[in-house]
This record gives sequence, structure tokens and C-alpha cells, in this order.
Amino acid sequence: MIQWYRHIERAATPREVVALTRDYLATLTPRDLARVPERCRPGRVAGPEDIAFWGARLAEEYWQLRGTAADVDVLQELWGFFLRASVHIARLREPDRAIL
Repeated sequence: MIQWYRHIERAATPREVVALTRDYLATLTPRDLARVPERCRPGRVAGPEDIAFWGARLAEEYWQLRGTAADVDVLQELWGFFLRASVHIARLREPDRAIL
């Protein structure tokens, strides 16, 4: 997972983050996805807005299931990826980020 986080941090544009997100999702097996509630299985990721949407959906579900006996490992991994991707996109969109 750390390698994916590094890829996200190296992305120079939101479009690159979207492409990385698609690549990451392609690595998940049907068995992995079966461990995630159906309403939280990211579908098509067309743009940065989809990353923000799925990040929020995954966070909400994670916090609802965290205190239960549910298996949240894959859900947590997905949430972590989408959270980092969303944060990096926000950074890339900041005006004058190079001046800092």
C-alpha cells in the first residue's frame, strides 16, 4: 500500500491521480471486493469528483462499521487510498502552490 501512496504523491496532475486510482482498483480481486459492502465498492472513476465521492462514502462506512465485528480491512485500505488521492488532488489544485 505504501507504494501506491508514493505514486499518488508523485502525480503531477489530477488526471494522473485519476489514472493511478483506476490502476489501483484494477488490482483488487473479486475476493477483496466481496469483503466491502456493495454500496462502497467504487465503480467507474471518471474524474477527481469521483475520487472525492468515494472517499467520503468509504469514510462514512468505515466509521459506522469500525466498532462492530465486521471485517473492515479492505474497506480501510480503500478509504486510505481515496483519502490520500483526494488530499493530493486538493494540493494540486491550490493556486500558487509552487510559491510555498
